[in-house]
Amino acid sequence: MGGRLVIRRRTLHAHTVDAAREFRPIRDRLVPIRDTAVMRNPPALPQRLSDVSVIAPIGTILWLLGAVALYVAHVTTGRPLDIWFTTCVAGAVLGAIGYGIFRWQRAAARRGSRTAQEGLR
Repeated sequence: MGGRLVIRRRTLHAHTVDAAREFRPIRDRLVPIRDTAVMRNPPALPQRLSDVSVIAPIGTILWLLGAVALYVAHVTTGRPLDIWFTTCVAGAVLGAIGYGIFRWQRAAARRGSRTAQEGLR
């Protein structure tokens, strides 16, 4: 390179600049800046997309169907039962457990238990 010494300037990356702008010091502590023009409340989801009593069983059934399809592929074509099968089984089991807990909490809320979650239908 002809004996030239090249000094590079330190560049600020976008994530460090944004992080520095997000906080401002107030009395020896950092407080997030809140811009109300930017932070708007998102619209509420439609009832059909936010109803846990419908969505949870559908998701659990889809995980179960995936596990059954992978098991059928294993039996018919010799495809190994790999991480996909395990993931589908885990999704189905955890979905069933979660839906069971949801139903248990909903039943407790309906009968007026003090320890039940609020807002369950």
